[in-house]
Amino acid sequence: NILGRAYAGVQNIEQAINYLQKAIDMSPEFISARLGLGDIYVKTQQYDQAEVEANKVLEIQKDVAEAHMLLGLAAVGREEFEAAKREFEHALKANSELWEAQYQLGLVQKTLGESKDALESLERTLRLQPQYLPALVNVTLWTFEARDFQKALEYGRKALVHDPNNVMVLNVLSAVYAQTGQYNEALAHIEKARQIQPDAPNLDITLGVIYLGQREFDKAIETAEKAQASQPDNPVIYDTLGRAY
Repeated sequence: NILGRAYAGVQNIEQAINYLQKAIDMSPEFISARLGLGDIYVKTQQYDQAEVEANKVLEIQKDVAEAHMLLGLAAVGREEFEAAKREFEHALKANSELWEAQYQLGLVQKTLGESKDALESLERTLRLQPQYLPALVNVTLWTFEARDFQKALEYGRKALVHDPNNVMVLNVLSAVYAQTGQYNEALAHIEKARQIQPDAPNLDITLGVIYLGQREFDKAIETAEKAQASQPDNPVIYDTLGRAY
């Protein structure tokens, strides 16, 4: 089991599977080995095999949170999101501190259009794992979408502590500052993002909004039209153009 997990850690998947299977052959009720094998099957998109291992774990011992987690991840891989939601909820019922299940539940809830519940799930994730960057990034984006600019700033700043060059977070924070009339801060964040990823089209959209707020209409039009070439279906571009003209 130790060798199997070690080889999985260095991405020698075939060797990892061999060792984990050997551990299971020697001790069929070895839960840790079955969970490790199931995890590999999920990561390699072998969802049927992952479910077999998870269900065998649940036959050996009821309410193993990690087994429900595997079933949920396999369901996500198949895009069976309602089933995934049920499994992640089962996992959390078995272990309310399994933050990975809480995070995955939030992603599934968002996919199902349950935005309020999704945000609550990710905020619970961060109470359990405060430095988890994917949760910080998603909460920054989702709170901005919900126009909760104070929370977007709070979580965005925390995200930048762990990843100061995250272009998406820099862009969202720039948009938040623009929405709240803090144009110098908005420009500082968008310029840093452009230095990191000059061709990101979303940055031009945000920059156009900033110029519009500053009443620099020619710059707003030029920037929005540049963004329009790569994102012709983005309504923010046409809003900027309409108000700038």
